[in-house]
Amino acid sequence: MDEVLAAFESVGSDDIAEVVFLAGFYIGEVFVRAQGYRWVEVPADVAPLFGFRHAVQGPRGNIANVLGRAFKRVENGDEDSVAFFAEGEIAGDARDG
Repeated sequence: MDEVLAAFESVGSDDIAEVVFLAGFYIGEVFVRAQGYRWVEVPADVAPLFGFRHAVQGPRGNIANVLGRAFKRVENGDEDSVAFFAEGEIAGDARDG
């Protein structure tokens, strides 16, 4: 996903928001199918911090803002790598248990 989203860096996420949303949902679905996460609706008071109402929650309760990560990857480039984010989330979930 990093390579796909990198192709849109010069465009900016606002101009291609639908594509970035789809990428974020794809990332979340990979978490769900491969790591046992589930889709959740974040509480209304937390949503402004996430920027979105949907996220994925790990088996141990950690919440990953996959939609926000997709947008950050387009806006900030490699420093907000999806792969690094996923590795950290999965490692943190395993460590918490």
